[in-house]
Parts: sequence; structure tokens; C-alpha cells
Amino acid sequence: LMLKDFKPQVSDKAYLMGIVKKQWLKHRQQVVGNERIEQIEISEDNIQIPLTNKLLLYLQKSGAKCMNLLQSFYYEKLSMKQVAGRFAYKSERSATVQKYKCLEKIREEIKQKSLHYEDFFE
Repeated sequence: LMLKDFKPQVSDKAYLMGIVKKQWLKHRQQVVGNERIEQIEISEDNIQIPLTNKLLLYLQKSGAKCMNLLQSFYYEKLSMKQVAGRFAYKSERSATVQKYKCLEKIREEIKQKSLHYEDFFE
């Protein structure tokens, strides 16, 4: 899936919120185990809304290939073997290293701007 061919059927905000929700549910599953999601109380006062434009800006600065690779792994839940095949890497290890480099690009950009986790929420 190339970025130029990607036509989201939802807004950027909904797209990122979907990723955040999936990651939160995955984390919650690991921490709590099999507790039903309906049993978890969430106070609306504690919900922070991500500044999606800022997040997308840093993702886009990493480049189209990085953005597509990260989307394939985190959002589409492809294995590193599938990611390697999709992006024509020689091995899973090569794809893993490239994913790491993409994340490092984003981390470095954020560090240079002296931003913190809280800066991405209202």
C-alpha cells in the first residue's frame, strides 16, 4: 500500500483514534487479562484528545515509506515477515531494523523540538 494510493475512508482523527484504541486495548488485555471491557469505568474528565495534526506532521516528516511501514505493522497488524514481503526487504530482520529506524527518526524530531508526551494532547 503506497501513501499516494491510500485514500482513508475516515478522518485523520478517527484513524489515529482507532490506532490508539487498539493499542490501549492490547495493553489493557496484558495488564488486566480477561476482564470485560464493559466492566472498566472511564471518567470522561481523564480522557485526553490527541492533537492529530501534530501527530500526523511528525509521521509525515519520517517519510512516506516509514509511514506506510508503521501503518502496516501497527494498524494492519501485519507480521514482520509480511511487512518484509510487502516492502521487498531481504528478511524479517531487515524490516525490523527499518521499523526501528523509522521510529527513531520520529523520536529524534520530537526530541529536537523538546516535545513531551503531554504536548500531543489538549
